[in-house]
Amino acid sequence: IKAFNELIHKNGQFAAGMLKRINDDTRRGYERMATLGLKQLHGRLADLLLCLSVRIYRSRTFSTSLSRKDMAEITVMSNESLSRVLKDMKDDSILKVSGNQFEILNIESLRRLSKVG
Repeated sequence: IKAFNELIHKNGQFAAGMLKRINDDTRRGYERMATLGLKQLHGRLADLLLCLSVRIYRSRTFSTSLSRKDMAEITVMSNESLSRVLKDMKDDSILKVSGNQFEILNIESLRRLSKVG
């Protein structure tokens, strides 16, 4: 802690970087709370899929180690609801799913679902 405090006091660039990091983390926390509290099931799952595709795997096709149970818990829905929403997205040609392999077929529709909730 002492070394960290010294860096903050002596290095303005480091301090500014730390403040930016804290602000970004806080903003993401607020966005996450808004997502869970205000969006419906399709919007919450769209958010998760976009996060996995854009931020984590950086590809529209990805294989995840998340189980269906994990995905349901992250999006605060039951396993049955998750299965239903995935089926809806498959039927609407937004998503192709095979086990833990996902392919986003229509990213604009997924973004629209995320935006409107």
